[in-house]
Order: sequence, then structure tokens, then C-alpha cells
Amino acid sequence: MSEVVLVTGASSGIGAATARRLAADGYRVVLAARSEDQLNRVREDLPTDALAVSTDVTDPDAVASLVHATLDRFGRLDCVVVNAGTGERPDVPLGDLPLDQFEQVTDVNVKGAFYTVRAALPAIRERSGAVVFLGSYKGKYPSTATPIYAASK
Repeated sequence: MSEVVLVTGASSGIGAATARRLAADGYRVVLAARSEDQLNRVREDLPTDALAVSTDVTDPDAVASLVHATLDRFGRLDCVVVNAGTGERPDVPLGDLPLDQFEQVTDVNVKGAFYTVRAALPAIRERSGAVVFLGSYKGKYPSTATPIYAASK
């Protein structure tokens, strides 16, 4: 029985590429992101048994439901790839940045990562599995263009 990997932010970009690579290597993949249509398009491209679950990582109940759906479908969870992320509009002076953009970035990038790991940790520990956090170049080399994103990564 192959290992099960959950990938957040799997509807596009690095998350979708990660899911495709894992599936090509024989892992069973759980795709999570807000866009159900995009998730299903990625799932249809995968060569292995995969599950797509529309999930808002800023909602701890939704993330808990994601983990439950994973366990219901596959009976195990071996790894979670914490990839979901967003950024603020670039090149806006910090004093002019709308508070809702700050909250959205920190909700997805910080709280979403915490909620995901918190929900998945019991199942991960049961399998002696792994948690992989994807960061960003801007987390190591921040710029003034997107300071909230850089701080959150």
C-alpha cells in the first residue's frame, strides 16, 4: 500500500506541480485548495488514486474535515506538504496597505499552516510521517515590495 501525502495549495503552481510529481512517483495524493474546479482538473491529470477536497486553510474546522476525509478515504496519512500561500498587492507603502490584505496574508500563510499541521499531526505521528513546509525566496531575502508576505514565509 503506497503512502498518502496531503498537499495544500494544490490547485496551481508549486502545489499542483508537487502533487503531480508525488503521484508520478506512486504516492496517493490528497489535493487541498479553495478552488474545487481547479483541484478536480489537477486530480484528473494524476496517474494514481487521488482525492480532491475543497478546503479553506484559514478555517480550522475545514482543515480538520480535510484530514478526516483523507483518513476515511485512505485510512492513513504519511506526509503533509504545507504549501498554501498568498501575498499582498506589491509595492504598496506599508502605511497604505489595507488591513484586510495584511489579515488575509497572515491568515493563509501563518494561521493556515498552523491549522493544517495541528489537524494532521496525530495521523502523521501515528505513521512516523513527515511535515514539509514550503517557504519562499522572499522569506530568506525579503524585499520592500511585499513585506507582509516575506515576514509570513
